Amino acid sequence: MNKAGVAFTLISLLAASTLLTIFFIGDSTPADAYTDSLSIRRDTTENTIDSLDQYFEYHVQNSLKASLATMIKATNNTGSLYDDQPGVISGQTQVLNCFQHGVFTDPSGTRHNCTSIRNETDLLESFAQQNTQTDLHITTDATTIQHTSPFTIDVTTSLGFIAEEFTAYTEQSRRRTNSVPLRGLPSPLYRYTSTQPYNATIKWANNMSRWTNQSAHRSVVNREFVHYDQAPNFLQRLSNQTTAASQCCGMTSIVDPNEVNNPQNYSHLDHQFFNDRCGTNTRRITFDNNDIEANYKGNASQDGIEGAILPMDFIERANLDDPRILENVNCS
Repeated sequence: MNKAGVAFTLISLLAASTLLTIFFIGDSTPADAYTDSLSIRRDTTENTIDSLDQYFEYHVQNSLKASLATMIKATNNTGSLYDDQPGVISGQTQVLNCFQHGVFTDPSGTRHNCTSIRNETDLLESFAQQNTQTDLHITTDATTIQHTSPFTIDVTTSLGFIAEEFTAYTEQSRRRTNSVPLRGLPSPLYRYTSTQPYNATIKWANNMSRWTNQSAHRSVVNREFVHYDQAPNFLQRLSNQTTAASQCCGMTSIVDPNEVNNPQNYSHLDHQFFNDRCGTNTRRITFDNNDIEANYKGNASQDGIEGAILPMDFIERANLDDPRILENVNCS
């Protein structure tokens, strides 16, 4: 074969190969593109759920905290607390009703509205439709609440996500736990005294095992709360379970003895004082001995812990057990 014939043959083979390639590409591209498109849309839909789930976690914390504040305000306005006894309104049940259904009943029997998890999922569904063209449906199958630390409540919700975007369809189930911070909420246990409102918002002091005498003063003046395993937790306080002791999550504060009357010598730990309880083995903190007053009181501008009646167990844990500042008391 001469050179011209070889060149013609090679050109012919190349042309045939190109035509076959074009034919097969034209034949297979629609199916591959459709499959790729479905995969991309499915991934996009799942990413949308992931993003909304993260938003849900953040936003629900703030909403549920606001709902707790609404409940406590309504409870305090009745002048009474829930009471978890048979046949009466349960505080923890009402917290769940609020979170799940957006309604609760205060201790007097009056119903109130509050923000629920359903309110938040409705907002997410609307947001997804308007901003991502995703038809999103969220179901809340179950909600539980519990304490895992003194100053937070864990709210666990089982969520079902169904998302459709054109031809893409995704269905997922997720279990989401939101830790709702209690800091800044009004205390459910503080009552009005005979002379003035004595209220406190929840804020925590340093661990009392590291207290100095000056920090004890500041804690009283600032109405700070400490973890104390012989005290009830937040949910127990809301339900008037004042004799409960929560190992993980008990919390209490010292009622300022200079702002309340206490002729019966009740303990100034708030869960005992506001329920007319003497406490166990109590002593009064006193700085009448001028030789030690400056040393213990420091530069405190207010009396603070001066005159507080506290159980010895608390006194010892708070490093206030110097016998020179302790005075025996009789409670009636």
